[in-house]
Amino acid sequence: MNPKITMGPIESLLLAATIALLTAALTVVGKMANDIWAQYRERKAIAAALRGEVGAYLRPFEGTAVDGGLRALAELDRDSRARRLRGLHPLPTGHPGFSKIADKIALLPPAVAVDVSSFYNYVDSMRLMFMNLSSEGFLEAADEIQVALIHQVARGYSNHVPVAQSLLRKLKAISGESFWQFLRQYLGKAADSG
Repeated sequence: MNPKITMGPIESLLLAATIALLTAALTVVGKMANDIWAQYRERKAIAAALRGEVGAYLRPFEGTAVDGGLRALAELDRDSRARRLRGLHPLPTGHPGFSKIADKIALLPPAVAVDVSSFYNYVDSMRLMFMNLSSEGFLEAADEIQVALIHQVARGYSNHVPVAQSLLRKLKAISGESFWQFLRQYLGKAADSG
């Protein structure tokens, strides 16, 4: 036989308040866990998308002599250089992946977010400089100016390929990290900020 437990109005009120508090606490913890999981998945997706786009930008320049080709172009006589430069096709503008997720790079570690922003700014500046090489204003510029700018573009390519390769390695690591690796970083970041 089970003894019957009886509660007075105060005990009933305390039990209801305790249950409500526990329910609220569990709801908050569940919401936080869900938000952390969503950040983890979004961070991995962003890193993977950027890795694909950065790799696509980099692939044509790896193992090729773009900088050497540009330097050889600079050494051509002015008329030969002008003929070749006039044949350049317009370069694409915009970035299909980055443009859609630029506002979310803060989900990446700060140093990687800086590298991503730097990479895309570099790509844009190189596009502008490269497109300028075929402009009439450039083709009418003094020979020394043409040669100096072409060498600058060549240096930019050769100096930036290793930087882009390093960024690809970082993005690969982030896109492949486990939830527990992310959580350790997330909790470390939370401890650092508060």
